[in-house]
Amino acid sequence: MRFESLKGKEFIEASKGKRLGYIQELDVTFDVTSGKIQSLIIPKYSILGIRKEHPSLRLEWKQIRVIGQDIILIDNN
Repeated sequence: MRFESLKGKEFIEASKGKRLGYIQELDVTFDVTSGKIQSLIIPKYSILGIRKEHPSLRLEWKQIRVIGQDIILIDNN
C-alpha cells in the first residue's frame, strides 16, 4: 500500500463509531533501526480546507485496527 492511497479516507473510532475526520495530508514516523511504522500524523483542517494551527492528530500504528477501501478504523483507548 502506498501512503498516497490513504488520502481521502475517513478515520473512525471503532468503539464509539465516532467520525474523526478525513486524511488530506499525512506524515509518518518510523523506527530507523527496524523500519517499522510507529505512527501516522494527520494535520487538522477547517471546513474550508485551511490548515488549523491546532496540534495534529497522532495515531499510533498499534491503534489502527483495519484499513479498508474507504475508511480506517482505529481504537482510541
